[in-house]
Amino acid sequence: MTTCSVEGCPRRVLARGVCKKHYSRLLRYGDPSGPKDHRGAPRTISDDTAKELRAIWERHAPGPKRCEMPGCDQARRIRGLCLYHRAQLQSLDRRLSDEERGA
Repeated sequence: MTTCSVEGCPRRVLARGVCKKHYSRLLRYGDPSGPKDHRGAPRTISDDTAKELRAIWERHAPGPKRCEMPGCDQARRIRGLCLYHRAQLQSLDRRLSDEERGA
């Protein structure tokens, strides 16, 4: 049995030297490693929102129980952000990674 050529993946090869999971990512994104999570929030957010999200993410410390994004009253879940704003930040990170790869 031949294993997937992606480092650390023990799955059996389906096609092009990769397993089913990595083959799907290869077809969808052109790269078998692809994004790890495709469920995120909308892909377009303003630069100001992105800067504010990043600042909240970087400075988070235990404190208020609500999302730190101004105007949001959702419960804080991850490092000061609600699930919606955390998903927006992840989407931004993926978009920036795509730009770095030249996608």
